[in-house]
Amino acid sequence: MKTPVIRFGGLSVLFACSLAVGDAAQLVLITRPGGNSWAFQEAEKVTVNDKDRVRTGSARNLNLRADDYKRLPAEQMLRVGTLRRHADGYLVHKKGADWEPVAPDGANIKSGATTYADLWKSAVVGYQSDRNAKNSTKIGAGDVVFAILPGQDRDQAVVDFIADPANFRGVGEKDAGAAFTERMSLLEFAAQKVHGPSAEKLQQILLARMVEDNQKVSVGLAHKSDLDDGLDYAKVSDIAYPNEPRQKQVRDALRSTNAALGQQTAILRAFAAGGWWDDFLQKYGTFDRWRNSYEDIGKLKEKAFAQSATEHIAKGRQREEAKQWALALNEYKAARLLDPNNKPLDGLIRSAKAADDGESCKPLVVDMKSQPQRVITNYLSDVTFAIQDNKLEEAESKLALAEAQDKASTRVVFSRADLLRAKKEFQPALDLLDNYDRHACSDDEIAKSSQLRSRIQSEFKNATEKLKAVIEKAKTDGDYLALRESSVNGTKLDSQDLDFLHDAAIGSAIVRKSTEAIGYLNDYVARLSLTPGAGDKLEQRGFPAVQGKAQAGEQQGAEGHRHGDGEGGAE
Repeated sequence: MKTPVIRFGGLSVLFACSLAVGDAAQLVLITRPGGNSWAFQEAEKVTVNDKDRVRTGSARNLNLRADDYKRLPAEQMLRVGTLRRHADGYLVHKKGADWEPVAPDGANIKSGATTYADLWKSAVVGYQSDRNAKNSTKIGAGDVVFAILPGQDRDQAVVDFIADPANFRGVGEKDAGAAFTERMSLLEFAAQKVHGPSAEKLQQILLARMVEDNQKVSVGLAHKSDLDDGLDYAKVSDIAYPNEPRQKQVRDALRSTNAALGQQTAILRAFAAGGWWDDFLQKYGTFDRWRNSYEDIGKLKEKAFAQSATEHIAKGRQREEAKQWALALNEYKAARLLDPNNKPLDGLIRSAKAADDGESCKPLVVDMKSQPQRVITNYLSDVTFAIQDNKLEEAESKLALAEAQDKASTRVVFSRADLLRAKKEFQPALDLLDNYDRHACSDDEIAKSSQLRSRIQSEFKNATEKLKAVIEKAKTDGDYLALRESSVNGTKLDSQDLDFLHDAAIGSAIVRKSTEAIGYLNDYVARLSLTPGAGDKLEQRGFPAVQGKAQAGEQQGAEGHRHGDGEGGAE
């Protein structure tokens, strides 16, 4: 009787025949009876043509003469490792990263040449499930035997085999899709037969990959190939685990994303075909996330910016001719967002704003000697001194008391804009001044507004430049905590600044603030989608690398596309 070999942690330990080994099998046989169905069989012993050895050859020479065959080294089945069927009809074993052919031992090659496939056509595989059995069960090797796996636990051996996608590559498969189909077919069958701890590992092959793909298409940049990959796994999951809650949840998420994406692309193409450019841009939203998957829609976006800007300028001129200054101003502002480098637009905006401010000016009759106005004057005086002393909380409380007297007062509105400036909320301050200008009528009010606006713009610019210099120094010094802190402060200073959003994403990803990093990534893409000609900046600025770091904090695992070489990292 052959001495059984028991494997622990990759080491082979030989025991004497007298040592009790129980009923544990040493090999697992995977067969494909009929070519489409699967079967698993534990075996104490497997033979080929009544021999427990095979001969190992080289893939460089698949034709064998008698002398070539005799020189092939013979090795015991238990020692040769995993055996599986090659698509061309012969068995192979793993040698390093490659698959090498094996031949049945004891073959009688009389003359001429033969092939490994021909040798296996006539081979007979026998197996004994019980080590005490006198006879073995015989099956024709042909198309029936798919794999012979070392292992004492059938479920564990089968699941480990399926878990490694390399076991389905380099064995004559037509392409990556064929390898995936074969592997998933075996997994679908195993899902019905495998139990215990191995069953959870088998589930994870599908679940981990679907979760990984779903994360890739849910944040930052996305690619349709990742979504398609997840959907392919979802089809297998439908069959293998139709009612498992976790599997169903991620399947539904992937399909929901696919449905929304399909609807969005159809609408965008329809709007472009109809020349509805404003509607196109409104629906476009954050579609730059998918830009690399839909080159045609990315190009349509740039056309939409140009066409929409032209249309808004034309509408603005029509409104000016009708002396509808406020409406003209709105059209010109919309055009500037679409075409920020159009310098003549700045002149149109200033002209329309001046006309609108002049037309809107309707002085209210205010009795400055009245009790409410005297109270407002006192409170606003306190606000001014509190701002000068940088006592902003005190300024806020005094201003609230003034607003309680008359919130619409131009004097109160002006003080509110000045307090926003002091708090470094520059953009809201400028927006409030725009409203103030429409009601400021006296020369003194207009002059004060102009002075405050210039001060806000200057302080805004200086604060931005100073903070960006600090961020660049932090990058140079490798001080990533300072990088994150400064860039996050930058987003508070200007939530629409692409540099601050990008650096906040980098800093947060590096220091493992994954949730915050993903949030800044999404804000960055959303803002970039509204910026003409900025789509290419996503990759130019290393955005995919930032996204990868952020996602790594959520789930460790290698990336891959469509059942390619990257597959299996999360498995």
